[in-house]
Amino acid sequence: MVIVGVEVFGAGGPGGEQEPIRVFSIHAPRRGSYAKAVHAILDMIAKQGGQAKLVIGGDFNLSVGVRHVSEHLKTSVADQAIQRRLDEEFGLVHCWGAANPDRPLAQTLRWSSDPTVSYHCDGLFVPRSWSPS
Repeated sequence: MVIVGVEVFGAGGPGGEQEPIRVFSIHAPRRGSYAKAVHAILDMIAKQGGQAKLVIGGDFNLSVGVRHVSEHLKTSVADQAIQRRLDEEFGLVHCWGAANPDRPLAQTLRWSSDPTVSYHCDGLFVPRSWSPS
């Protein structure tokens, strides 16, 4: 598990606000319970508190976006719980989903033996207020 974080001052968000921004880059472990590891990472991030805007990105090793209706796979319950936590607890939106609401996620998981199956394990989550919609 790798977590890197930084707090940026004076950068401002898309709306010109000047709150500090806390950025975390994560990499969930390649083996074991990805969901358990991601929840542990989010628990650590949640303890940071403060008034800073939060940005979380990285390789989550689980599905980080809601699957499009055209996809034959369903998002697992464990993945849904992480997505819900990022949305409800942290107030974050997935950049791909916000920018491409009517398009399936691009496949970023390169070891898949079936290239027709979209699986997106990399994500960038930003404050809902930064969303174009």
